[in-house]
Amino acid sequence: MMDTLSYSYTVPYVAHLLVLIILAYVEIRHEGMKKLVMQLTVLSFVVFYGMRGYIGMDLFAYHALFRDLPTLWDWDAEKFWLYKNYEIGFKFYVVVLKSLCNNHDVFLTVNTLIDIALLHVILRRHATVSYAFSAALFLSFMGMVYMVDQIRNCKSLLLFFLSIRYAQNGAFVKYLMLNLCGSLFHVSSLLFVVLYPFFRREWSRRTVWMLFVPGILAFLLRLNVFEALVDFLISCSIPIASNKLAVYMEDALYSSTREISFGFLFSLAGNAVLMYLICWRYYDRLRSDERVRFFVNLFVVYVFFFLFSQWSMITSTRLPGLFIISLVILAPHLLKEMQGVRVKTICFCAFSLYLMTNITIYTTNVEYNYKNRLFQTDGLSHRWNIHVKAEQERHQANPQTEKRND
Repeated sequence: MMDTLSYSYTVPYVAHLLVLIILAYVEIRHEGMKKLVMQLTVLSFVVFYGMRGYIGMDLFAYHALFRDLPTLWDWDAEKFWLYKNYEIGFKFYVVVLKSLCNNHDVFLTVNTLIDIALLHVILRRHATVSYAFSAALFLSFMGMVYMVDQIRNCKSLLLFFLSIRYAQNGAFVKYLMLNLCGSLFHVSSLLFVVLYPFFRREWSRRTVWMLFVPGILAFLLRLNVFEALVDFLISCSIPIASNKLAVYMEDALYSSTREISFGFLFSLAGNAVLMYLICWRYYDRLRSDERVRFFVNLFVVYVFFFLFSQWSMITSTRLPGLFIISLVILAPHLLKEMQGVRVKTICFCAFSLYLMTNITIYTTNVEYNYKNRLFQTDGLSHRWNIHVKAEQERHQANPQTEKRND
């Protein structure tokens, strides 16, 4: 039996991230290499993630969905509606891909290629400082988890990223349509619609920090200031939203307060530094750039949810991650704003170490033991046995937790 937790599982992910960081360094130092760096970055995504084997915590839930859904050619409404916890848009998306090729390996590859294509469009549009560095930031700040595990959420998130152009231009109808489409893949996209006025607001530095002060208190005391709102949403008439919230709040793991661990303290330290740099030290300079101003507002919302969501595991891990695009775009601009080659080099190295440590924290579970279908992969049944034993060990270590639900 393989170890349930091991840093050896993180090596391939860190190595791929290191490749992107090297490409980013070349791209920043040599302007003429941008196109080649972009092509190599996309290729690395296709090989590493597009051809990945059976990895991830949610692999088997999505495999069961793919197996049981009908195709367009043998339509069965009863089977289609069997999985009630999955959004209708995502289920139809799976049905279409399954109709084109009824093979789960092909589905994994095609689904990931679609994600990579959407991400490529977004980074070409917004990552004006360094395409490769923004790609590395995306992977390190939850992007790897979205691409491997939360494949529904990944679609809704990428559609939100695509809609940012319309929010920047005040084209609300187009912004709304893209995010309503995203909500058909994951209901969390409705949050982007609700928050539209906050994304567009002109926030002064003083107002931002007046908002952060109670947030810091809520963070330290783990206050649940949204309890009444959560109770209301559970009782509302949107079944897929209320049912999921009820499941999460009843699950001992998801509803428990996030433990103070190395990962927690590391996240706290990193966000504290970013808060200072983005919302204080370089706030006015970043907001003076029209291409960046919207992402500063996104970062303010990110910090808000980071500070106010620590009262449960599910909120602290999911809500801030919805706004990772702010970090993906802003971090390279921070490097650009810094003065002096030596200072920029030191900060680039510090960012790189932070990113590699961050992705290490996400990939120590045995389910992330990397395999690539181009070279070698384990059978699905073998990976299932490993997953079941790992779940049993985790349950024995913490009897209060229940089996993971997507």
